[in-house]
Amino acid sequence: MGADDYITKPFSSREMIARIKAVLRRRAPQITEDTVELGGVCLDPVTHRITGNHQPIEMGPTEFRLLHFLITHPERVHSRAFLLDQVWGAHVFVEDRTVDVHIRRLRCALDTTGHANLIQTVRGAGYRFSVTP
Repeated sequence: MGADDYITKPFSSREMIARIKAVLRRRAPQITEDTVELGGVCLDPVTHRITGNHQPIEMGPTEFRLLHFLITHPERVHSRAFLLDQVWGAHVFVEDRTVDVHIRRLRCALDTTGHANLIQTVRGAGYRFSVTP
C-alpha cells in the first residue's frame, strides 16, 4: 500500500516526530535548514533570504527551490527531467522547457549582483551550479 514506516501504540510524540523527519530526509534530502554559501551567493532556507556580495536578491519561490537544489549539489550536471523531479516533485506534470524558463528567471535575479554566470548550461545534458568558469 506504499507505507514507508510503521509505529505501534503506545508511542511517544518525540519518536513519531523523529520518524517523520527521517522519512522527509529520505524523500527530499536537499531540503535542509543550513545556510549555504558558495561563489559569493548566500542562501538561508530558514528565512528564505538570498544575498550576493551581501546585497539582497529577490526571486520567486520556484526559483528559490531551484537555486537551493543547484547550490547544494554544485559542479554536478542535472538534466531537465531530473530537476523537474527534484524541484517540482515527481507527481507534477509540466513540460521540460519549464525548467528553461525558471533558469532564465533565476539568472536574471542573480544578475543583479553579477552572479548569473554561476548557473551554467551544459549543452545536451542540462544545468549546473559552478564557481569555475
